[in-house]
Amino acid sequence: RATAQLVSAAGGLICSAYSFSQSARLMVHAGFMFPVAATDAEERAAVERIMVRSHLLQWGGWRWLYLSAWTATWVLGGEVAACAASFALTAFLASEDRKPAPAT
Repeated sequence: RATAQLVSAAGGLICSAYSFSQSARLMVHAGFMFPVAATDAEERAAVERIMVRSHLLQWGGWRWLYLSAWTATWVLGGEVAACAASFALTAFLASEDRKPAPAT
């Protein structure tokens, strides 16, 4: 049981770190493309796609981090704490995930 708990916690943290690092890599790449994209509409679209992908990876990194927090409560507090953390995490994510408001 302890091995499964630690592997779950470590796996979530590794996935989170990977997502965050790939997001940063893509934003650096987009930063180098900005001067080129200033003159070409096709290049601007490519930069926008890169930035959207970076945003999705950052979002994924946060989600992995939240799930890692749940596994940490499982490791440190046992099943009862993990159950309570599950309800708290569900409530938190439900309050955070909203449809974006239209731009004015």
